[in-house]
Amino acid sequence: MHTLTKRWLELLSIVLIGDGVVSVVRPVGHSLTWWAPLPGVQPLMEWCAERPLATRLIGASQVAVGLAINAALSRDERRTLPEN
Repeated sequence: MHTLTKRWLELLSIVLIGDGVVSVVRPVGHSLTWWAPLPGVQPLMEWCAERPLATRLIGASQVAVGLAINAALSRDERRTLPEN
């Protein structure tokens, strides 16, 4: 895998994990932080704010996906480590 691709995947995993943890810890506040008067964004964030349990489940899913991406990167690194 190309180094730039690995870096972008690493960044994606970090963002997913961080955003997911915040969604689990404070689902209403986090949802309202991202409220914006843009088509699709406002109704989605209001939906999330009104359903904290669903938002927590979405956040936990984000953490799981971020960890899976990171684990896949780790497996790829172990296969390509130079031997001594």
